[in-house]
Amino acid sequence: MARGRKPDSAAHQAAKGSPGKRRTRKRTPEQKASDLAAARRAGGEFDPPLFLRDEGLADAVAIWSELAPELSRNNLLGKLDRYTFARWCVYQAEWITATRSLSKDGIWLKARNVNGDEMPRRNPAGMHRDRCEANMRAIETDYGLTPANRYRVLRDQSLARDQNPDMFTTPKDAAAQAPAPIDADEAESGADPIGFMGRHAAPPPGSRPN
Repeated sequence: MARGRKPDSAAHQAAKGSPGKRRTRKRTPEQKASDLAAARRAGGEFDPPLFLRDEGLADAVAIWSELAPELSRNNLLGKLDRYTFARWCVYQAEWITATRSLSKDGIWLKARNVNGDEMPRRNPAGMHRDRCEANMRAIETDYGLTPANRYRVLRDQSLARDQNPDMFTTPKDAAAQAPAPIDADEAESGADPIGFMGRHAAPPPGSRPN
């Protein structure tokens, strides 16, 4: 029985690339460390969910790193929203992968029926891309990821802020805006400046006992 071709080593595969083949899942320790570092930097004060740091989700992590800081600055992404936005990042990464497959292999593939005749068959990547896009649209509405939705979200935020000015104030912001505590001596000086000065003034020359 003939044996199959010996598989390439990881180094050989990395040097050769993957022309027309499935991409290798083998990643170097340096690449893994870079992905994890990017994931930790992505959200500013919070990290993406742990599952998003899997080595097979590097494209999704890159999307998170690109968009999460801006969404956070616009009060559209907090710790409680991480998994919802992470799902959108995964859908977007899969949409990109499916688009690459369609670009490479075309919308229609040739397949043989039970009689052995060739017939066109739609590339499954096209159907998967359609499903990803439908799922993405539902999430984009909530996060303002299209111009129309962004206008609606920002408008609603503005109205809510007018009715409740502290709605988007975080504990950190509140602490930064709080007035500095007043020293007891300063309080006395404000209430009775003359008495404060008299109590803290040095005695005149020659009045101190020897």
